[in-house]
Amino acid sequence: MDQHASAAGGNAPLSADTLIPTAGQVIVRALPACAVAIISIPLLALFLPPDVAEQRTPWLLLIFLASVGVAGIVYHFTTGPRPRVDEKVLDAQWKRAFASAATSGFLPPHPDVRVAAGVAACRVIGGFMLTVATLLGTVLCAFIRPELSWWDWGAIGLLTMAVVSAFSLRGAWAYLKALHADTQAR
Repeated sequence: MDQHASAAGGNAPLSADTLIPTAGQVIVRALPACAVAIISIPLLALFLPPDVAEQRTPWLLLIFLASVGVAGIVYHFTTGPRPRVDEKVLDAQWKRAFASAATSGFLPPHPDVRVAAGVAACRVIGGFMLTVATLLGTVLCAFIRPELSWWDWGAIGLLTMAVVSAFSLRGAWAYLKALHADTQAR
């Protein structure tokens, strides 16, 4: 706990705003999980038996899901503690906070909405990074084992997910930037 207080600036009291990481901290904390996703998917595909493409078994899908699951577990353990989100805060409220921060730099006045939007912003940025890393690992698989045809469909699905999540990335980044600029100004 003392580390968070000293990181917030001396003996400043801990608030939910100080426990929400900056966008750069979210990226740094997501890098190990991204490395696992990029490396594990092609590595496991490389060690598949050569005749697995003719066999119609679920092993390919299971290996892919296991790789993604391991990357998700690594991401869970490398992210820092985040404050609890109040269940009363609706998705529309933090989405409006993203839009407001992206256009004008203003933050919502209610602390529960601020915390919910901060946690959601961290999830958006980390999720985007993991999606892009998994997409990159899948594309590498297509080069390593081109006979495995389902990698193409996985890449198309992941590309769609990355494009969709990229739309909220700008708002999430702007929100965390505005949140920490406001925290430092206080």
